[in-house]
Amino acid sequence: MTEEEVTEMKQGHSKEMSSLDLVKRAFANGGMGGAHVKALFSTPRLAFSTSLITLIYGTLGLAYPLFYAFLGTYLDLKLGEVGTGDNSVNGIYGAYVYQAACGIPGSFLAAAMVEVPRGGRKFAMAFFTFAAGLFLIGLTQSKNAIQVNALTCMASFFSNAYC
Repeated sequence: MTEEEVTEMKQGHSKEMSSLDLVKRAFANGGMGGAHVKALFSTPRLAFSTSLITLIYGTLGLAYPLFYAFLGTYLDLKLGEVGTGDNSVNGIYGAYVYQAACGIPGSFLAAAMVEVPRGGRKFAMAFFTFAAGLFLIGLTQSKNAIQVNALTCMASFFSNAYC
């Protein structure tokens, strides 16, 4: 802020600023982004890493809520497709409870794996992401209710690690 703006605010005569003016002021003079964001793209390797991390984070941020938003519908369709006969509301939410309970230990294992020497956060994240992906792909190929429940539970176990 300039001295004039501070003086106006003290006197109670501050001008009304639009949202666009506030954003412009926040980014002016290397404020909230400027140099900090430019530094993330200063070299080709750093630009690649920054872009890749942003892409992965965005993909996970989109996929995780969508998976859980449509899980009930998917379980209903898949359990009905494999012919279990228990695709009632109680059966679907029963499977959902198993899946949610199986996810809890995944967070603890991820916390332990972060502390592994020569691996750390990068290895733990890569391992859990890859494992969750494998079980989700396996879920699409399941043939009976036991496989659906087992693969959903395992996918939950591994996907809860990066939430």
